[in-house]
Amino acid sequence: MEYRGNVADQAIFLLTKEGKVIAQFRVPQSILTRSDISFDSSMDTGRVRREIARQNPAPTHIKIEDLRVGMKKINVNAQVVEVAEPSKVHTQFRDNAVVSNAIIQDDTGQILLCLWDQQINTIHAGDCIEIKNAHVAMFKGERQLRLGKNGSVSVLEKTLSH
Repeated sequence: MEYRGNVADQAIFLLTKEGKVIAQFRVPQSILTRSDISFDSSMDTGRVRREIARQNPAPTHIKIEDLRVGMKKINVNAQVVEVAEPSKVHTQFRDNAVVSNAIIQDDTGQILLCLWDQQINTIHAGDCIEIKNAHVAMFKGERQLRLGKNGSVSVLEKTLSH
């Protein structure tokens, strides 16, 4: 955390991590001069998290090498390398479904894309696709991108530049 100066009666602080700016925020001087306030847990407050998110919006599209298990609301542009033969499975919700894994890649790496039922025949090897609102999960020791209920995949007209 770095003190950056004052504007009116507010001190400006800059938060960085590994050389990257996380947030910049203002704190009224009246707060800083109080002796009964602890800033130890200030990063845990919803207000600080919302301010950090507002100042650092998620990138429009993320590169595959930057995907980490647990990430949500991910947008990715990629090329389909291969789509595996679909197989029937019995889900935890006691119904049958068809599932297939596609291997997709961009200029930074590859990842599995899990496709269910109607999604399977929408993409083919060689297609350039845009994935929206997906999340990253781990299954059988391998990272995979999942569309879930709110995610979508669509074929792009143009090819991706590598």
